[in-house]
Amino acid sequence: MAQSGQTGILEAIERAVKKPPHEFLFQLGGALAILLGLVAFGVQWSQGIAGNRLAGLVVVLLVDLILGAVLAFSVIVVRKNVVNGAILGGAIGLVLALFGGIAGVVGGILGILGAIVAFAGPYLSRVQRA
Repeated sequence: MAQSGQTGILEAIERAVKKPPHEFLFQLGGALAILLGLVAFGVQWSQGIAGNRLAGLVVVLLVDLILGAVLAFSVIVVRKNVVNGAILGGAIGLVLALFGGIAGVVGGILGILGAIVAFAGPYLSRVQRA
């Protein structure tokens, strides 16, 4: 039983390594925005939230959850058209970094880096061949 669990983890790591770097960055940025947003909200909830701060924290949590999911699923657009996916990922990353609190900054920076790598990918492959 332990052997099959380890094999599954190794297969998942192998699949992640074989992905193009921009897809990995988009998915990692989206997942981190969602997870860190939930953790940050949970920590603040456990310490007690004043009534006047609750609405703002819920808005930041929703921004992290929704835009993090869109960033993670922008990989679907990238697979169809790299330029459109990079524009989508970069724009979502920018909005997430501006309005998503600390979790949004982490996910947004990864989304912006993914967009840069997606745009630069064709040019980098030409340099490596020469």
